[in-house]
Amino acid sequence: MPGSLPPQSAVTPTDLCDAAATCALALRTLDGIGTRIDLLEANRLFRLAAEQGSVEAWGHIALLAATTSVFKAGGSVPEHRIEEAVAVWKAAAETGDAGAQRLLGSCYYHGVGVPVDPTEAARFYRLSADQGHAKAQRNLGVCYAKGKGVPQDKTEAARLYRLSADQGLAGAQCNLGSCYDDGEGVPQDKTEAARLYRLSADQGFAKAQFNLGSCYGSGDGVPEDQSEAARLYHLSAEQGLAYAQCRLGRCYYFGKGVPQDFTEAVRLY
Repeated sequence: MPGSLPPQSAVTPTDLCDAAATCALALRTLDGIGTRIDLLEANRLFRLAAEQGSVEAWGHIALLAATTSVFKAGGSVPEHRIEEAVAVWKAAAETGDAGAQRLLGSCYYHGVGVPVDPTEAARFYRLSADQGHAKAQRNLGVCYAKGKGVPQDKTEAARLYRLSADQGLAGAQCNLGSCYDDGEGVPQDKTEAARLYRLSADQGFAKAQFNLGSCYGSGDGVPEDQSEAARLYHLSAEQGLAYAQCRLGRCYYFGKGVPQDFTEAVRLY
């Protein structure tokens, strides 16, 4: 069956080596390390790794489905496969592995393989962030921004986003850009917001592409340019971001930055 894990007896040592390499490539594609971020390709590679025998790949697939709307309808992951992945991450987290601590934090945050527990999520994120793990720093920042598992503190959220953004993490650059855009945790600065959105968008981060498009659409922090706004909305919409598809639909409906096209507007809506 496509997308199912082969029986354990059918998995050879060579398969497991291939699975580890495929899973590592999927992670680089997910985070934009040495390549542009491509969530669809990352998901494909995780599924390939799972077919090759990777236990952890199933956990990554489940986390993608829990955090990215475009994958929610992609079929559920067998619960026992998720439990196996979480068990691997728990064992590694106990040894101080920062990556496993971050992944386990996300499992508790989203309820993947364990009950939802924001306090436990924040605890694991902190263990990982204290070791300098960029994604954990960003995730702990989100906890502080939303007051989930920790007291709400927008200044601490911005501080953590900056630590992560300084390491080049696209998601953190986008988050920090939003802080400057809205003046949350930092003084409002539309120019700095646009600069950070661009750093993130250039790595292929869909939300940053949308946000930078909005900057061009309104002339906030950059000169107004409706064509550039529509181009950025298109890049974001192609990655499945629903509100980018809606905004691009409005561009076609009103003929802003693109030729007016009611049919295309309805398709995007």
